Amino acid sequence: MKSQLKGLIIGMLSGAVVATGIAAIASEPEQIATLETKTELETLYNVKTNGINIVIDGKEFTCTDANGAVVNPMIYNGTTYIPVRAVSSAFGKAVYWDGDTSTVYLGDMDGALEKPTAKFADLENIAHGKWTLDKLSGIYDNYGNYYTESYFCNVIGYKDEVSDCCEFLLDGKYSKFKATLFVREGVKVPDTAVMKIIADGKEVYRSPEIVKVSKPIDIEVDLTGANHVKFEFDRSDIIHIANEGFYQ
Repeated sequence: MKSQLKGLIIGMLSGAVVATGIAAIASEPEQIATLETKTELETLYNVKTNGINIVIDGKEFTCTDANGAVVNPMIYNGTTYIPVRAVSSAFGKAVYWDGDTSTVYLGDMDGALEKPTAKFADLENIAHGKWTLDKLSGIYDNYGNYYTESYFCNVIGYKDEVSDCCEFLLDGKYSKFKATLFVREGVKVPDTAVMKIIADGKEVYRSPEIVKVSKPIDIEVDLTGANHVKFEFDRSDIIHIANEGFYQ
């Protein structure tokens, strides 16, 4: 419990929770590290982290992060703090953190939000099977374009089968998916590949056949009202996905 509380105070007060006057606490990690008990931590900072219940419209609500892990609310100096993502989930609103401007976006932005509301890393991948969604950093495509990060379906020896390594619950929060499909630099295999996007059991996008000489493809797919989306890859793992994002 002691280590969890230390992590909560350091993490929430220095980054996850942004409020006037709290930054000073984040500057004292050495002092936090010397405290031995939960009581000392709570006494020093007047923080309460246990036994705080959230009830919304008569129903008890549990705060969780993007991966579904429970995140406890906290009370500091008489003010209750709840994770923004938990609030957005409770009221069915999309949430996006813009680190460049230190801005939290919640709900409908009327088209003013140019950046994606959620990326692959922000959602829980609920696909289960022998394929994995792998991430690569700092990669070029076969035409010399550079991507800071990309994803591909690692078929692990099953490239002749349809793989569904990427699957998310959207809960109707997003209107479209945008991404760039490309072939990684140096690919020499003669395989062809196709990516399909399935929303609520219906195919909403099918890429052209992609081979080692294919140029990058920018896609935009309508997902308005979709509760569930799945990405399927036929026959090969040569397709990479970059600049991916779900938009409101």
